[in-house]
Amino acid sequence: MDNILLDFCFNLRNEGVRISVLETIDAITAIKHIGYGDRESFKYALSAALIKSEEDALIFEKQFESFFNIKLFDMDYNHGIFDVAKTPEKKWSDLTESIINKDDSQFLELFNKAIDISGLDEMRYRTQQGMYVQKIMDQIGIKNLEEDITYLSKMKIPGAESMVSALEKKKKDLLDFIDAYVKSQYELREGRRNKDTLENRLQYTRFAELKEHEMEEMKTIINRFVKKIYARYSKRKINYKKGFLDVKKTIRKNSSTDGMLFDIQWRFKKINRPNIYVICDISNSVRYASHFMLLFLYSLNKTLLKIRSFVMCSDLVEVSHVFKEYDAEEALDRIYSGEDLDILLGYTDYGESFKDFKEICGNAINKKSTIIILGDARNNDTNPHIEILKEIKDKCKTLIWLNPEKRLLWGTSDSEMDRYLPYCDIAQECNTIDQLNKTLNDIFKKT
Repeated sequence: MDNILLDFCFNLRNEGVRISVLETIDAITAIKHIGYGDRESFKYALSAALIKSEEDALIFEKQFESFFNIKLFDMDYNHGIFDVAKTPEKKWSDLTESIINKDDSQFLELFNKAIDISGLDEMRYRTQQGMYVQKIMDQIGIKNLEEDITYLSKMKIPGAESMVSALEKKKKDLLDFIDAYVKSQYELREGRRNKDTLENRLQYTRFAELKEHEMEEMKTIINRFVKKIYARYSKRKINYKKGFLDVKKTIRKNSSTDGMLFDIQWRFKKINRPNIYVICDISNSVRYASHFMLLFLYSLNKTLLKIRSFVMCSDLVEVSHVFKEYDAEEALDRIYSGEDLDILLGYTDYGESFKDFKEICGNAINKKSTIIILGDARNNDTNPHIEILKEIKDKCKTLIWLNPEKRLLWGTSDSEMDRYLPYCDIAQECNTIDQLNKTLNDIFKKT
């Protein structure tokens, strides 16, 4: 059964549930104590060992029903009565013995070994299902069961006939059981492969070309990226008793013991959470890109404490509090509608927005600050206030501009991008999730 549980944990990880090796071991240990006879107890034990959040619980529920949708817990052994004591010379096969003794743990151990040896995880095509069913049947000992049935059919003792009938039925049940299991595993793996293919395609699809039905999948991709960022930057400063000895700290720490090194000090790497300001244009011209940037920001605001988020159109307003108070969909609806926000949703005015940003954050920005701007720099022929962007650039550590337009269009028509470029440390075309994710990861590595 261990291999089946490992496959289940593997599926959960692929769906975004974070499961450590120790948690996997805990799940396997719990199931060894509880057994497999009660489906609800089995499910509860796995959930207790593996699940840590409401979001993960929803994924677990769906995966459990898909993964264990076969009759793993309904193997009925109550067929016929047979006095095995009357056949002392017969050594039953392991499979027959598990059926006669109604020993589900013995059967599942045989089944687990058969799955492992059969190489089921190498199945790639629907037409291979029959071959793997036969492989598993052979490995579990179906031929030995058939030999035992033949042996019993020749015996003239009470209960032999009914036991032959029961074993024949069990053989058919076993075939149905393994057939259902192989089919369910193919569907799970095929679904995973299709999902991987879709995710790979969506990561490189331009925001403007995404279909409505693909939006939900994009949220899953974004959440996975943000979890990776969170895992890297949520760590605290810790002294690990390994690596390089910190000689200076060790000597200072042991100064009261006449040089006897009772308290060894080790070097550590300090991981700082980034101090970031993000300005996102939400005008119609870049709405397709800002939607995903705001989803990123929503998730990041839930995990990284030093991010302040702003949206701009005709002017600029901070929305960090909106991300904290509402769920993602409602937060984005409120931002785009301007509900309870002091923002003008008219023609885009970068110059006026930069003035607002300077007024709100001018005194807080310092050489530890990183500022990220997402927008096309199309200013509707109003004053771009280049001097304000220069002043902001001089105060901060890094100023980054992510433009969803193709680089060839920068500076054309009413775009002021070519005038803003000299004051950007980094300016990149950014119109896919892959570009956005890589850019944000690069930014966090440098902060």
